[in-house]
Amino acid sequence: MTDSVREKSENMIRVVAFSTNQKGIIGQGLDGRPDFSVSWMMPTDPQAVAAKAPHLLIVDADLGMPCEAVIRAARNWAVPPAIITLGDIPLSDLRALIGHPRADALADNITADDLRELTRQVGAFKPTAESPSQAGECWAITGSVGGCGASLIAIETACQLRHRSKTRNKVCLIDLNFEDGSLATYLDLSPGLDLHALSGEPDRIDAALCSAFISEHHCGVDLIAAPRGASIGQTVLPESVLRLLEITCELYDYVVLDMPRWRQPWTAPIAQGADHLIIVSELTVPALHAARHLTEDLESISGNVAEPKVILNRMSKRVFGHSVSVGQAENALQRKTIASVSSDWDAAVSAVNMGMPVSFARPGAKMAKDIQCLVDLLTGEVSVTQNEKVA
Repeated sequence: MTDSVREKSENMIRVVAFSTNQKGIIGQGLDGRPDFSVSWMMPTDPQAVAAKAPHLLIVDADLGMPCEAVIRAARNWAVPPAIITLGDIPLSDLRALIGHPRADALADNITADDLRELTRQVGAFKPTAESPSQAGECWAITGSVGGCGASLIAIETACQLRHRSKTRNKVCLIDLNFEDGSLATYLDLSPGLDLHALSGEPDRIDAALCSAFISEHHCGVDLIAAPRGASIGQTVLPESVLRLLEITCELYDYVVLDMPRWRQPWTAPIAQGADHLIIVSELTVPALHAARHLTEDLESISGNVAEPKVILNRMSKRVFGHSVSVGQAENALQRKTIASVSSDWDAAVSAVNMGMPVSFARPGAKMAKDIQCLVDLLTGEVSVTQNEKVA
């Protein structure tokens, strides 16, 4: 290969198009052009797509099939590509795109020239394998009723995610209860989120501004929370909330959300985009009925994209009394639960009084071990603690 040919190949923007219409906008704008290399593929084999080492994936709504598997896999490629979508793609694809650092959604009536210019702009930035784009996982946790322990579980979940590897994952905990959130109080931190920033233009929110909102806890978890009552008189824009989540997902390996149980303007997109959506319920009939209604509501408003997972908190072993069994709870929920957390009042009180996660306040507490098992289940990994025990 001559130097001129090699240089031309290196400067060419490699595009993989998921479309059935090669004579449409994509073909008109890119195919046959000397500065673009277009591969027309189906999204059924992510490894085959990865082998093309594309700088850009274009998902056309006319394909008629989801591309979710390829979109999610692309995050972990050595050089994650940018992604452009054309038209009304499936909701599962939109969910996979949330948090992707380089994604653009375009209407299906754009011109070929517009697409070509955008592709050139995207291709001008080509990340290297040494500095890949980052897209962290989003875990959303909410309670079925007030006082069921969802906030404490969110804190401990964030802590477990932080310390499950020797490299120490970067974890951000965000309190979306803007009116009466409790995370800052539980962790004995001064809340740093200025809600005025969520009332203005979303484009003003960037990594530097997000860093100004952070309160650092000595357990290694960063917190973004607003002072209690800060939302009174404030109009928080859903676009700004989602922009905040998008930026934090770029900055952190994991973002854990403590969500209000009542519906907000940003509830549906979070339900669609969260990697894990967890509902915490007590073993009482009212709480279980509320959990059932909440799961059904989240499924409905997300277009059945969301897959809420229910966990049972404050499980206790009672020989006598009128406690609800797991089987009875699942009958009331009309679905299986994925985990349970032991009732451990002393550990919970110690944690909130000391301003720490449970595992820091009471090492070895059963509650902390149960949440560690939950994290292991959802990540599909073995924690560093378990690895050391095996060794």
